Amino acid sequence: MAREGIQRVLYIAIGFAALIFGGLHVELITSQLGELNTVYGYLAVFVSVVMPTSLIVVARFAPSRFTHAYAKATVIAFATAHAAWLLFMTVEFTEHAPWFQSINAIPAIVAAVTWRHRWVWWYAFAQLPLVALTEHYSTGGAWRDAVLSGVLAMMFSGIVIGVGLALVAAAQTQDEVAAEARERAAVEASERTREREQARINGVVRDEVMSALVVAGREPYSARVAAHAEAALSRIASLTTDDEAQGEYSPVGVIAALRSAVDDAGGRVEFWHTNVARKAIPGEVVEALSEALSEAVRNSIRHGGDEDGLVSRLVRVTMIDDVIQVRVEDSGRGFNPNAIPARRLGIRVSILKRMQSLNGGSAVIDSRPGRGTVVTLTWKRTS
Repeated sequence: MAREGIQRVLYIAIGFAALIFGGLHVELITSQLGELNTVYGYLAVFVSVVMPTSLIVVARFAPSRFTHAYAKATVIAFATAHAAWLLFMTVEFTEHAPWFQSINAIPAIVAAVTWRHRWVWWYAFAQLPLVALTEHYSTGGAWRDAVLSGVLAMMFSGIVIGVGLALVAAAQTQDEVAAEARERAAVEASERTREREQARINGVVRDEVMSALVVAGREPYSARVAAHAEAALSRIASLTTDDEAQGEYSPVGVIAALRSAVDDAGGRVEFWHTNVARKAIPGEVVEALSEALSEAVRNSIRHGGDEDGLVSRLVRVTMIDDVIQVRVEDSGRGFNPNAIPARRLGIRVSILKRMQSLNGGSAVIDSRPGRGTVVTLTWKRTS
């Protein structure tokens, strides 16, 4: 999803900004540590430099849910430590304003990226009184200078909050447009399917039923009428069976069938495909892939977790003449495939055994708790 991608990029950029800040202010931080309570001093360094810097690693490797929780904790810890600065000073006045005053824009943009709500603007407004009071009482300087510092901090925090909210909102809009496009494609595919089915029914009626009635009108009670009637009844009966599943699918038909299986499973799932195949695919192969794919997507939606709407799900289909590979990927909570409970028949029966029962078929599940899940369905032509 675009939103999740831009959030991760912003977290990593914020981490590098905090790292640069720490390097540029080593001298100031070191000098002010001696003017603070020892425990509080090192804790302040941790929440103002180490925590935001570690977003470089957290955003790159941790699951989305943990990353967002860690980012929120960073903002809350920074604001709390900043507000407590005056309580832990061991001298009457410091020569320079606290180093917190120079980095308050970093947690501001973290707040905008992780919460994405309008109320984060209050973080910017809170900088005016917080910075002004802290600077005035820690340095003993004039109120005018302290208030001016507060105004500048509020303005700068407001700018970065606006940028962060705008970037995340743009990514969210892109996701919504993509979802709407997928829904329209699903509706169009469904309409085309109904049109093809209607054409098939009309053909049977025109070619078999009507011809049988014409013959019956001309030659009542003859053997020819009986033969035509029997043929018409047989064709009508064939309408209740899935002729295409018993026959073969074109490569385009395979893609349509797999897309339909994903849509039927529900949820927000991206569908990508690469198709360079020219040969027809047996119907039983498409049926098995569709059933296993649909079950994999349903399992992801049911068990992968999506409480905050940040779990991404993607289906990748790659087709060449003799191989079809379908990958179902999600960034959800994951699980241990070696400890699948016996009651999870959807995985054991509908995915693994379903593909294993197919000549040339196989299924592999790669998942770890907290690291998402990848289900790979493969079919190779054996003859």
